[in-house]
Amino acid sequence: AVGVYLDTANVLHSGYPHDFIRTLGTHLVRLHGKDLLPADAQGRQASTWPGQGVIDWAEVVAACAEVGYAGWMALEFGPPAGQSYGAGLCRAAVASARQVGILPAAR
Repeated sequence: AVGVYLDTANVLHSGYPHDFIRTLGTHLVRLHGKDLLPADAQGRQASTWPGQGVIDWAEVVAACAEVGYAGWMALEFGPPAGQSYGAGLCRAAVASARQVGILPAAR
């Protein structure tokens, strides 16, 4: 009776989120939707919202469908350099999540 709450960006250090989803199967109980920007000159990667980084979200969506995961995903993101938190940032993150298919289209 063990479930896994998977952070899509944190697993990039050892694999791909879609592979982890397929391996976990029914043990996947929640997803943490975070993306990573490409590495800078020093090799650091900043987090961002889904669709703005390096994760293949079409593969994540496909893997979720394959294992029957239809639960929710908590989006995690910070503001891009030079921007601040606010409603506009949240709207941009939601629009991007809809564009990559992890949120349904707006009604």
